[in-house]
Amino acid sequence: LTRNGEQSLCITNKRNEVYSYDLQKNKSTFLFQTKETIQCAVSDNNYHVWLGTSDGVWHDGTPLKPLWPDSLSSMNVNAIAVDEHKSAYLGLQDGSIVKTSQLGDNDFRFECIFQTAAPVRTIIHDITGKMWVSTTQELLVFESDSCRSPLRFRLNSTQAPMYDIVSSGCGIDEDIWIGTHGYGLFSCTLSGKDLHCQRISVSEGLISNNINSLPRD
Repeated sequence: LTRNGEQSLCITNKRNEVYSYDLQKNKSTFLFQTKETIQCAVSDNNYHVWLGTSDGVWHDGTPLKPLWPDSLSSMNVNAIAVDEHKSAYLGLQDGSIVKTSQLGDNDFRFECIFQTAAPVRTIIHDITGKMWVSTTQELLVFESDSCRSPLRFRLNSTQAPMYDIVSSGCGIDEDIWIGTHGYGLFSCTLSGKDLHCQRISVSEGLISNNINSLPRD
């Protein structure tokens, strides 16, 4: 569920159909259906919607149009994040982190800025401008203006596969929440180059140690 303008929602379903839902008229309108599996969706500050699929990325240029960059061999997009400069960052199944910059109305430049060793699961930006990237093996933290030499962490020296990550967005020392498979939930705070983590599992009252997604509010 992603905002697409002030009074409407962009909704996708398991049939890979995309609908626009008018909040005032309480009416949904079918937009299109992709052949590929829709894996992630996010809106930028201008309420344009980015959709990541198993074979490409779509951008809401009114109407939504597919983008097929020839410079990239793999376009299995697991995650999308948009920063304050309206650049979108794509996390790919092959471990690539790709930055997109809009040159014109429907003209985009794609640049692979970092290559991880495992599939990218989630990308977010915190309130300080840092970019957090979770893969199935590790957590990477990039400074706001640099995508080189990120801080790299594993959760409490475990091999916990990370499936989702969300920022609390509260205060300078905000918590980063990470959902894993088999190891429960982690609350993490970055202090300098050190990551302090607290694990919450079934023994602390969690319903399950397998967490696929963390809702945002």
